[in-house]
Amino acid sequence: MVDIDGNGLTDFYEVKAKNFDLIRTRIFRYSIQAKDRTDVGNTYPGGQGELGGDDTVGYSRLPIVLMHEVGHNLSLDHGGNEGLNCKPNHVSIMNYALVPFGIARRSTDSQAQDTNNDGVIDARILDFSPPRFPGGRGFAPLYGPGDGLDEMALSETRVLDPSDTANSTRFFDQNGDGRDLNLDEQPDWNGGGNAPGTVQADVNSAPDFAGCDSPPEADLSTLLGHDDWSAITLPISINGIVQDLPENDNGVTPVPQEDDPNESDMFENEAKFSTLDLSVTKTVDAELVMAGQPLTYEITVTNQGPNSALEVFIEDELDENVTPVDLPGNCSVVEDGRVSCDLDVIAEGESSTVTLQVMVSPRLPCGQADTVPLVNTVTVRNGEWSDVNPADNTATAESEALCLRYEYAAKFLCGTPDGRVPLLTAPGDYATIVNVHNFQSRDVPFFKKLALAFPPRAQEAGEIHPIGIDELAYDEALKADCDDLRDRLFDGAFPNGFIEGYLVVQSPRRLDVDVVYTAAAEGEVKTIDVERVPERDLRADLAITKTSVVYPIPLLGPDVLSQFGLYAVLYTVEIHNGGSVHAEDVEVADHVALNTGPGTVGVVVVPDVPFEIPEGSALGDIVNTPFPRPRTSP
Repeated sequence: MVDIDGNGLTDFYEVKAKNFDLIRTRIFRYSIQAKDRTDVGNTYPGGQGELGGDDTVGYSRLPIVLMHEVGHNLSLDHGGNEGLNCKPNHVSIMNYALVPFGIARRSTDSQAQDTNNDGVIDARILDFSPPRFPGGRGFAPLYGPGDGLDEMALSETRVLDPSDTANSTRFFDQNGDGRDLNLDEQPDWNGGGNAPGTVQADVNSAPDFAGCDSPPEADLSTLLGHDDWSAITLPISINGIVQDLPENDNGVTPVPQEDDPNESDMFENEAKFSTLDLSVTKTVDAELVMAGQPLTYEITVTNQGPNSALEVFIEDELDENVTPVDLPGNCSVVEDGRVSCDLDVIAEGESSTVTLQVMVSPRLPCGQADTVPLVNTVTVRNGEWSDVNPADNTATAESEALCLRYEYAAKFLCGTPDGRVPLLTAPGDYATIVNVHNFQSRDVPFFKKLALAFPPRAQEAGEIHPIGIDELAYDEALKADCDDLRDRLFDGAFPNGFIEGYLVVQSPRRLDVDVVYTAAAEGEVKTIDVERVPERDLRADLAITKTSVVYPIPLLGPDVLSQFGLYAVLYTVEIHNGGSVHAEDVEVADHVALNTGPGTVGVVVVPDVPFEIPEGSALGDIVNTPFPRPRTSP
């Protein structure tokens, strides 16, 4: 606190005297929450409070500052009942090591709070010792009187609180690095791995850690835990000793104390405890996928420590040619097609996995290529905190999408139908063999799938079973038959003993596809039929024609017309789609070359945005297509 006006009185108490009836001090507590000047650097401590008194002041937006200073009013010191700070067995927000965000938890559960005032629930709580956890409160003190935490002989096999499965504490290893520690897990006090015996370490202080930056103690001490909740007192009409204040309003001389860390110090402290190394890997279930088919990515984030990661997020930048179709509940699509996922808490040495399924667009920008690359990049971050090795915070999975130009749909029947199969009354065994041959002088990949019509019953669409991608070299051939599909797709037995539908072959290049049908009765083949499967070209086929008609313009009479040659030319442009699919994003540009001399004017009227032409239609056939304002060019 300061005396800005120089009248010898602390400004805090002057403000209190003007705005607070002193009779209320018997019951009420008085607090001023101010904002430090961050534009010139934090110049004031984070907060100050009277120990056992009734006054607090804060210079921070963080909720923990107010609760910490109120804790002083409730007779709690930084070490519980003493000023010794940063003790790992004092799990309380009075402990500077747990400021500014509170006591870390293993997950964002129902008791977690928004401890940094950003509107998002954090995996933290603000509490005194012992902290809350599911099922009640743990016990305190941890390593209390007669059983303290002896820094001369620290056991790395004894846990701090085996009953607390939710909360964590913090300590410093022998390198001065901040470490998180789950209360029910074995500690690594010196940072050298768990040892069966004892080790020596100064676990409650570290250089450059505000509030806990005392030099390594010449004589390592015994740290005592504290039960804050049992020690809390609420004095009535008694002014206590000022904690971190130069004087109180009754002139009581305070015990000299250092200022609490300011907000900048708090965040620097937190960064020391947030030191960790997150890494991310990403895999894809297929290196080659057919256009219009699903693709699955698996993202794994691993925390290599040394601390827990409390606010882990991944951001996945999807390829422009895929669309997410199946996302976990902790993921959502954000702007520009990116997917963001909140992975909550990842403890040291643990991993978290997210599975994303996307659908590849059936219409790819292939040009003359047979495949289009699909590139998917994911990035991981731990809230606002830095990573000691950012090089492994990004991972990329690449695959190729097979362009869809040609399709062959072969009728497919297999098995022995029973009376439940509609429209097939002749008893017998039915079989189908589809043969695929590559006549191209290059390797041709292609995709196969089975689209069922039975099962189910009539007028109900059946399931679509992807079979896979194959590749044939020049003059090679392969077959797909009943035995292959029964074992590959139906675990060796057709449902109801029979299937009917289409075996569909899709390819970026033309192929020979034939089908052989056989029907047998009483063990003898009764019919056999061989058919060529027609090819369906899945590309648009645009054709454009342009005609012109010349009209004289008799505005000035025949003499002027013959002298100046004033004519109008009307051009008619027709675009026809002779393909089997819609032509999307069609653009028309008409360029008129004018070379008849000065004074000639040309007007071009075309649609100003891409449009669509259905298969078998022409631009003139499209009815009620809204075209924007025409462009005109001189």
